[in-house]
Amino acid sequence: GTGIGEGGRDQRLPGRYSKLVLQEAWRVENPGLMQGYQGAQRRVMALEGKVGASLMKEKIRPELYRSAADLPWELQKSCGEVRLLHG
Repeated sequence: GTGIGEGGRDQRLPGRYSKLVLQEAWRVENPGLMQGYQGAQRRVMALEGKVGASLMKEKIRPELYRSAADLPWELQKSCGEVRLLHG
């Protein structure tokens, strides 16, 4: 199935549901943390090129991949960046 309505470890009340509706979203950036993150990205990309390392390729459901395509912030696939979701 899609995984929607099947509950999860953080589900507090019993029951099932059949759809999710986004109510609100926001983005907060810390310039200092962002610089550190971008530096780490560059180091991972350089490491992969030097040692011929192969990063793991994450496998996600096609429905999730398509729905996440419109989210802001383009992923750097060359350093193995993926979106982690919780909920």
